[in-house]
Amino acid sequence: MSPCDLCGAGDLASYAARMYAHGGREYDLMRCRGCGLVQVRPLPDAASIASLYDDDYFEKDYDSCLSEASYFDSFPRLLARYGELLDAIEAEQPRGSLYEIGCAGGWFLKLARDRGWRVRGQEITAIGARHATETLGLDVQRAAFPEPGTAIEPADVVYLGHVLEHLASPAAGIAAATAAVRPGGLLVVEVPTYVASAWFRLLRPAVPLLRATGFDAGALLRALKFPPPGETIPPFHLYEFQRGTLERLLSRFGFRVARSIARVPKPDGLADASGLVPRTAGLVFDALDSAARRFGATGGNLTVFARRSAEHAAGAGPEV
Repeated sequence: MSPCDLCGAGDLASYAARMYAHGGREYDLMRCRGCGLVQVRPLPDAASIASLYDDDYFEKDYDSCLSEASYFDSFPRLLARYGELLDAIEAEQPRGSLYEIGCAGGWFLKLARDRGWRVRGQEITAIGARHATETLGLDVQRAAFPEPGTAIEPADVVYLGHVLEHLASPAAGIAAATAAVRPGGLLVVEVPTYVASAWFRLLRPAVPLLRATGFDAGALLRALKFPPPGETIPPFHLYEFQRGTLERLLSRFGFRVARSIARVPKPDGLADASGLVPRTAGLVFDALDSAARRFGATGGNLTVFARRSAEHAAGAGPEV
């Protein structure tokens, strides 16, 4: 079994057996006893990872089953989220150059451009890069990340939104992102934190009991990573972070955390739901989101704003 990508330890304990399946193979989640990072094992090879991101990804999988609309139809819904993110970025960094790694179809870059940022980006999928360039007129390159031997012109702000958990090596990803942030600039990283949280561990053993009582909320359970019997989840997320593991990774490459924001997004299907169970679930999501905002509790999404040290050499993470 390959060692932990964060700390290098080889002592991984079972966290969630047979969590994912793809291409006739099952994948477990393991938790490093050394640093706590939750990670998929066996790690899929590069070809298997690439096969996950076909055109259908943007129709149903891009938002962890939280959204019922495709990415390309979601700008009105994403506008508020991206507006809040830009407000937070601008509180830390004056408007200048912004580079997005894994920009999907470019909605965030479009909003940033409309607010006066000089924007560029890259996207691994053909359909996403095409939408960004041809429909939105953005300067976006189709490219994998990280891509050895490919340099990114440094920017004042680099944004990785829901990218790090998809990479075969998050450490290699942060090393490459470091080189894209000018010294003293800002790296903004957003990751999901639910699967590595206590909420997931509490819910997982309860789901079979709920189903045995006739509980039926397929969309909600999919969003919570508990698909109905007969359905499987591909291993889109190869790593599951919490605040401590993400901040440890960033500090390894000379970043100082300036601010963090925790959120618990509510699935679209609960926004106007009827029925006791969906309404109750919606209220629970609202309460968890309020707690996350006020107290920084994780269990949904975590956005970290980290300042790059002017002295730290790009890619020079210390040995682990």
